[in-house]
Amino acid sequence: MEDGDEITALFSRQSGKTETVSCVVVGLSVILPTLAKMDNLKKDDRIAKFKDGLWVGIFAPNYELAGIMHSRMSQRMSSQKMQEVLRDPDLGIELQGGRKVLKLQNGSYVDANSAGPQASIEGKTYHLIICEETQDISNYKIRKSIHPMGASTNATMIKIGTPNQHKNEFYDACDRNRKRSVDLAGGKLKTHFQYDYEYPARYNPR
Repeated sequence: MEDGDEITALFSRQSGKTETVSCVVVGLSVILPTLAKMDNLKKDDRIAKFKDGLWVGIFAPNYELAGIMHSRMSQRMSSQKMQEVLRDPDLGIELQGGRKVLKLQNGSYVDANSAGPQASIEGKTYHLIICEETQDISNYKIRKSIHPMGASTNATMIKIGTPNQHKNEFYDACDRNRKRSVDLAGGKLKTHFQYDYEYPARYNPR
């Protein structure tokens, strides 16, 4: 939607955050460029911008952590079922994998990056920015280096993580979205997700 939206998810470890985001992004990387080339949608500004692919950046406190989500996406993309889908005549997409960048022939790619203090990551542009283990990425890195990568596309930013003993940018983002959830009550899209400790039966990660 190019609304610069910020989505936050605060869950414990091993609860399915990375798996959920990985599966959704893989699907979007395939379907959005395909829709953008359809005659009845290629003039729709919401979809047409993806005609050259969906550009996704993953950022984590170090490259190893960013690589976990990236490898999950690679596994989903290279699975037998997914290969059958990609070979469909209406798609005809060949996977062009890589250790750091996952590429598709339709122009979509997923780029894994370290957001550590010494990492130089400025200059890239994405439609979707994902911060993994956001609670451990410095406020300075998020605001100076990562946020501007979505300026020209008004990118959506997903921040996922676990509770931390220090208040930081992730805490502020979750707090902003909690307040928005109250303000937007009545059919608007939810932007903050977390485990409901009062009613745990409402949440089933599997």
